[in-house]
Amino acid sequence: MAKRIGANQRLKMQQKKQKVSSVKRKAVKKGWKFLLVILLIVGVAFGSYRVYGLGSDYLKSSKIFKVDKVVVRGVINIDTLKVLKIVELEKIDSTISLKTSSIENRLKQSGYFKSVKVKRKYPSTFEIIVEEREAVAFVNLGEIFMMDSEGALWPIRVSSYNSLPIFSGLKDTVIEKSKMLTDKSKRKVKQFFTELDKTEKLRLDAVSQVEFGDDNIIKIHLESSSVVAIINSYEIKDDLVKLWNIMESLANVKPIPNQIDLSCGKLAFVR
Repeated sequence: MAKRIGANQRLKMQQKKQKVSSVKRKAVKKGWKFLLVILLIVGVAFGSYRVYGLGSDYLKSSKIFKVDKVVVRGVINIDTLKVLKIVELEKIDSTISLKTSSIENRLKQSGYFKSVKVKRKYPSTFEIIVEEREAVAFVNLGEIFMMDSEGALWPIRVSSYNSLPIFSGLKDTVIEKSKMLTDKSKRKVKQFFTELDKTEKLRLDAVSQVEFGDDNIIKIHLESSSVVAIINSYEIKDDLVKLWNIMESLANVKPIPNQIDLSCGKLAFVR
């Protein structure tokens, strides 16, 4: 037997259905509004991107921003044309498209410069400010490189003259695409310069070549002389002082010895 539903109960059920239907309609309406907002945002973003792209393309192609002047500051020993070649100036269209960080990295990786800064100067100029590395020696690594006091290495400049000693027996590595001495080799070089300075700062001009051995022996070839001095890496300062004194005492001695061995403690063997 079917259950009878009273008038009041039917009214309540009808009101409940209407309420549920109203909630659904509101939810759908809100959903459409949210979707429209999202579409509007996407449209504005795409339009802005297109406008930016068109504007950027226009600025890059505009003759106003065409690079017509490059200022290079801080170069002393490096040819300015060498700097511009590293920069690849022919590939730069405008100051708008200029990638300053990329240019700075290329110049640093060349090894010639200790610091580099590239600045735009609108509308059509950019400036390169460099600090050159100061060479303290040549390094023979199968190929001759120049070296600064920090162990950075770079190729010898064409048509340049430097009265510097040649170091050998050292090893190199590459750090962030820049050629450097290894830490162990840097310590050897730093120790040699430190001990040399304790004797007489300008005596490096009397040295033509320094050979660092793996057995704590350092061979020193003297400038304008056939003498080869052998010293101990643990007694660099004392051995160098002895060497300068011996060379002064042999100034008028003929024939000049070929070798002075100071690596055996207090003894000196002159051959």
